[in-house]
Amino acid sequence: MPEVSRDEMGRRAFAITKEHAVETAMEKIRKNPASEWQSLSEDDRDLLAFLLGEIWIIVPRSRWESMVFSRVRKADLRLLLAMAQETRNRGHLEELSVHEFSRILQNPS
Repeated sequence: MPEVSRDEMGRRAFAITKEHAVETAMEKIRKNPASEWQSLSEDDRDLLAFLLGEIWIIVPRSRWESMVFSRVRKADLRLLLAMAQETRNRGHLEELSVHEFSRILQNPS
């Protein structure tokens, strides 16, 4: 069995932690009836997971933990998905986008 370097173990731990944080956030959104989760396509859900993962990487943990995923509504999701598509097209998150995503997720409508 090949040895796994500390760097590789660290990358795997980071990826698993990020994945868990994203899954937890998405579950909170899904449980909110106002999010109308069932109206999202599988592509929308994948795009949302991508966006949440990117945000998780960039923002401080204290900021992530202050985000109120359980109060996200359908209008918030549509805005986030539109911004996420722009982000994916550009290939990276810009500071302004991070600020806007954080604002929406800390104070959902």
